[in-house]
Amino acid sequence: MYCAVELEHTYEHEDGKLYERSRSGMHVVIVENEALKEKMEDLLYTEMWKPYGLGREMRQALAMSGEEVSFACLEGEDVVGAMVLIVNGTTAEIRFAAVASHVRKKGIGRRLWEEIVTYITKHTKISTVELHSRNIAFDFWSSLGFKEESPWVDHKLYEPHGIRFKIMKYNFSTQP
Repeated sequence: MYCAVELEHTYEHEDGKLYERSRSGMHVVIVENEALKEKMEDLLYTEMWKPYGLGREMRQALAMSGEEVSFACLEGEDVVGAMVLIVNGTTAEIRFAAVASHVRKKGIGRRLWEEIVTYITKHTKISTVELHSRNIAFDFWSSLGFKEESPWVDHKLYEPHGIRFKIMKYNFSTQP
């Protein structure tokens, strides 16, 4: 695996694959085994749905068709961040993204996005990535180069919690 952030050295993970470790001791991997997928799913549930009284079934209820490529940021054996990319030809959507509350504001979301950019540019023909940003994450996605594509939209499950959504897009052809 490769990283798009400054790295110190390569090491071998217990799964036998080579990964690169950043100075912080965190590294990003593509989720390819069930144990890691379970940890990622736990993080998504804990950060995205549980605080609002929503169940684990939300993951499936909000699923969409396409090839799913999941990225996880690991600190030791713990998943501290995750982004799920759904690929459909030359477009993709970040369907789910979360960082553990105790490690927010440490660049984990940016590191995950940089890995996705590296993956997309080296392995796909994707030209656009879309997402539905929560109002609480709008500034983060904007800082990464995503542009708003819609007015604020309400969702009946999130509206009581003051959460609104805006469609945002990242176009590779217009980025520096």
